[in-house]
Amino acid sequence: MSCVAVKPPSGGRWKVDVSRQLKRRDQRQHEAFSDLIRHYSRMLEKSSISAGFLRTARVPSGPESLSQNDRLKTMTGELACQVVALQQELNIKQKVLEEQQSRLAGAQRGASGAQAEGRALQAGAAGVQAANAALKREYDALLLRHAAADARVRAESQRGAELLEDVIRHKQQAAACLNSANERRSRARQVTLQKDLRAAQETPITMETPVSADPPERPHTRLFSPDGRYAAAGSADGGVYIWSVTNGDLQTCLSGKHSASISAVSWSLSGDYVVSVDKSRRAVLWSDI
Repeated sequence: MSCVAVKPPSGGRWKVDVSRQLKRRDQRQHEAFSDLIRHYSRMLEKSSISAGFLRTARVPSGPESLSQNDRLKTMTGELACQVVALQQELNIKQKVLEEQQSRLAGAQRGASGAQAEGRALQAGAAGVQAANAALKREYDALLLRHAAADARVRAESQRGAELLEDVIRHKQQAAACLNSANERRSRARQVTLQKDLRAAQETPITMETPVSADPPERPHTRLFSPDGRYAAAGSADGGVYIWSVTNGDLQTCLSGKHSASISAVSWSLSGDYVVSVDKSRRAVLWSDI
């Protein structure tokens, strides 16, 4: 009996196809075996009928009976040979059928193992997909948190920029106010100094006071500060001397700007400046006292 090579189909259906083909082949072999059994049975029936006929019939004498006996023996031998051949073929087919059944059982076991392995792989794939889905959810959550943190950083940066602009604006306003106040104070101070200068030029005051030490030249004019702590004295050498009224010590000597003797000395209202006028009508404002 020839075997037909069949290419297994791709995928998991080849196991089912192999099992179906083996079952069909077993069915064909079973049918052939059944045909062989029926043929053998008919041969046995024919042999029994022939034997009964020989027993009931009259045996002829002579050469004709010998030829009939020879034919019967020949027919019986041929039938026996055919039976033996059929029996051998039947045994071979039975062995082949058993081998095929064992291979079919092995294929079925392999298919069962493959199915179990496939189910295990499917379960593993499902687990991997679940893990990937969990990682995807975590990644999406991280993206959301990152976006929220980025938005907060941008908001804080914008708020910081606005606060910096407010601080700069407030500082500019404060600086403008301070500059305006300083300018007003400077203008008021200039006005006060101009008034002091005009007063010094118009109403010179001369006073004689005893001092603890004499200057290089005899002072021509002396004037006390508004708080009464110091006295300014103009000298004939063009210098202005500042004396302490408390202890009578010379505090400082203002010189180098007059070429004639001092005719008048006057303090500012704040006591921070001293104005001196010489005989040539030159007025000097002293601030480093």
